[in-house]
Amino acid sequence: MDNARALVITVVLLVHGALAVGIGGGPVRAVLRWTGTGQSWAMFAVPDRTPRTLEIHAEVDGDWVPVFVKNVVDHPVIGPRVRDRRIRALYDSAPESGSPGWWNFSRWVGRLALQGDPRATRVRVRVVEGVTTDPWLPADPTATVLLERIHGRAALLAEDGL
Repeated sequence: MDNARALVITVVLLVHGALAVGIGGGPVRAVLRWTGTGQSWAMFAVPDRTPRTLEIHAEVDGDWVPVFVKNVVDHPVIGPRVRDRRIRALYDSAPESGSPGWWNFSRWVGRLALQGDPRATRVRVRVVEGVTTDPWLPADPTATVLLERIHGRAALLAEDGL
């Protein structure tokens, strides 16, 4: 029995070592690629307990009107651009203090929002963090504004000479 156990442990360690080398680009990775049996996607989706939502509002006649709210209000120009995974990283994982990328992003989408509505005097770009509850519990309406930037029309569009 000890020999069988030792054999199983040896085989497991060898396979584990081969896969570890394969992950770094070794021979196993080439075989997986050639056979089409590799896995380049997440096997299990995990819901985010504190999802972040991008919200863009324009101020029209003193009221904040939603221009784009993730999964609620879409915008034909802004929507496809901010759903890209490389752009989502700027607001989905932005620290609460913001980052240079976040501030530049807010100016960029702010310009797009203002160009679409000549009546808008200001634009507000913010990231709101909500709370996801278990399906058997009541919804939690708690939302926290993590990042917010308000840009005036004249200053924002003057940067591009528009």
